[in-house]
Amino acid sequence: MKGGQLIYGRVAGVSEGATWKVNLIDNTKSQSLTIPQPGKAISYAITTLRSGRLGTQQSQTAKILVRYPDTAYEAHGNYGVEYNLSLPLSNKTNMNQAATVTLATPLREDKLAQNGVSFRKPSLNFRFFRGTVPLKYTDDDGKQ
Repeated sequence: MKGGQLIYGRVAGVSEGATWKVNLIDNTKSQSLTIPQPGKAISYAITTLRSGRLGTQQSQTAKILVRYPDTAYEAHGNYGVEYNLSLPLSNKTNMNQAATVTLATPLREDKLAQNGVSFRKPSLNFRFFRGTVPLKYTDDDGKQ
């Protein structure tokens, strides 16, 4: 888009892709995700938008291959996409640790403030992410 105001519209058409599969890891040289210290957190953004990339420089919206003339050019929120996210957690301490996985909706900002993502206070009673969220866990013995 060159110039002008960015307006998000309804999405009606056929988007590119149906699955987003990723391993959420510490960095490109690691194959695991280290459990953060108590009181600390790790955030990964999914469904970032052209003007709401949350400091990631990634727009994760799918291109619309065939669309109705009065609708969006990108699938904002990637409706109908299956997210297959793996968190290969690694405990690098000699103590048992607990981890909490949370799906949250931060305020849509393109660049983040120094303290990271911001949330509405009080929070809204709905999420932008919709759909079924099955969670699977494999224990140290390989059992689900």
